[in-house]
Amino acid sequence: MALYKGFSSIDYKSGTISKGVFPSSNELKTMAPISPSLGLANSGNNTFILTDIQLVERNIQNHIFTKIGSRVMMPKFGSIIPDLLFEPMDEDTIFRCKTELEKVVNYDPRVKLKGIIVTPLYDSNILNATINLYYVELNVTQNMNLNLEFLG
Repeated sequence: MALYKGFSSIDYKSGTISKGVFPSSNELKTMAPISPSLGLANSGNNTFILTDIQLVERNIQNHIFTKIGSRVMMPKFGSIIPDLLFEPMDEDTIFRCKTELEKVVNYDPRVKLKGIIVTPLYDSNILNATINLYYVELNVTQNMNLNLEFLG
């Protein structure tokens, strides 16, 4: 699984996973793709780097839906959004969700936040968030859509 402060490289010969820094754009261009659908690139010596947009989005979603204090050895990791989803969907809760989404996205160095549009769908108790992200190493800007369903 990719780490938030870089990536995980996996050496399949020795079975080790190590934390690293992102390769430069030129290094990414020279890497042979293993499988575009998996987002794996071969960096040589049986080491693969996970660099896919879907991976980054999934990591952000994992961060959003992880309760603060639930990660071992990382008591400040996570967000308050899982708790907010049991609150009434009012203006204060919507503002707190938007602020928390901004905080989570700004935590990940692989992306830069370009903007967030939060649209409450009161009839279905859903908060739709469109997060415009700039993927730093991939030099791509793309929207990430997220629906938060309120249960309270």
